Amino acid sequence: MPKEEWLTYEREWSGSVMRVTQLSTEPRPRTGFSQPPRPATKVEITEEKAKRAKREQDRVLRAKFEERQDYKDAKAIHDILEWMEPNSHPLDRLTPAEWAELRRRLTDGR
Repeated sequence: MPKEEWLTYEREWSGSVMRVTQLSTEPRPRTGFSQPPRPATKVEITEEKAKRAKREQDRVLRAKFEERQDYKDAKAIHDILEWMEPNSHPLDRLTPAEWAELRRRLTDGR
C-alpha cells in the first residue's frame, strides 16, 4: 500500500492564515489557495486525522439515530405539522385536549 502523502494549503484570510490539510489524492481546495501546497507537519496530520475521526463518529451516530423507527415516526409528524396550511392540516385528527397533552409530553410540560 502506498504511503499517505498529506499536504497543507495556506492562504491569508482577514489578517490570519487559514490552513487546509488533506491527502494529496483529494481535490485541491477551490478558492483562495493559489500558492503551491507544502508537506503537512506531523501535528497537522494528527489534528486532521482526529477531526476526520470525530466527523465520522458523528456521522455514524446520526445515521443510527435516524434509523430508529421512533425517529422516523417523529420526523413524519414534524413534516406534516411544518407544512400544514389552513386548508390542509392534521389538527382535526386529535381533540384540543389531546394536542395539549401531546405538547406537554413532548416539551416536558412547558
